[in-house]
Amino acid sequence: MRCFLAVNFPLVTVRRIADEIAALRAPVAAAGLTVKWVPAPNLHLTLRFLGPVRRPVIEAIGARLGAGLRRLRPFELEARGLGAFPSPEGPRVLWVGVREEPALTALQAAVEGWMGELGFAAQNDRPYHPHVTIGRVVDGQGDLTALVRERGGRAFGVGRVGEVVVYESRTLARGAEYHALARVTIGQ
Repeated sequence: MRCFLAVNFPLVTVRRIADEIAALRAPVAAAGLTVKWVPAPNLHLTLRFLGPVRRPVIEAIGARLGAGLRRLRPFELEARGLGAFPSPEGPRVLWVGVREEPALTALQAAVEGWMGELGFAAQNDRPYHPHVTIGRVVDGQGDLTALVRERGGRAFGVGRVGEVVVYESRTLARGAEYHALARVTIGQ
């Protein structure tokens, strides 16, 4: 199973992001880009990609998360802004940003350490840049600088982060489907 660890925003925030996706379709297409947009049920904030995981390891992941998350406290997180990787001038991934939050940075670093304890290789090749992927460019070249500047300050909502979810990613003909394998509460 291909797995990752993530946190989710509340439904009202996800709806606002989905509305933004709908509003972006035409101007992004007009810029010459074909984008595979992320459906609302798949919108999440990844903490750690795990890759292929055997089912028995899922229990160990849940147990390790449970032991560590018990010592932390839930926190607020804000979805804000629009951006692109590697840049708006040559986008490959479109994203909604997350306002800098020390508790999120600490959570991600802790998760990275806990997964290292379970034998997952470190992912320190790039600094953590929290974001919600909203689309992946599949064809074309275009510059979204003006669009990102215009919509870069949009606020999509604040939500309480109270759990970490272990997701399985299934690739189907119609696109990726994410299935929650475990939900581990923060601060129990």
